[in-house]
Amino acid sequence: MAKRVYKSCPVRGCRGHRGPTEVMCPSCWFKVPNGLRSEIWQHYRSQPGSEKHLRAIRAAIVHVNKLGDEVLSA
Repeated sequence: MAKRVYKSCPVRGCRGHRGPTEVMCPSCWFKVPNGLRSEIWQHYRSQPGSEKHLRAIRAAIVHVNKLGDEVLSA
């Protein structure tokens, strides 16, 4: 049985882990708006690794980072 390798979540300050095919840890992933999550999955299925796919992933990370910034500044 192959060992599953986990990576750190790319969201700033998050200590969660994600699987090798996951964008971010589950806790952060569910902070991403449904439309953006759908866009990421659409590009993953049709054009994985494309500029559109990577741009959507970056937008999701930025979105969750901004949520964290709002909490810190409150």
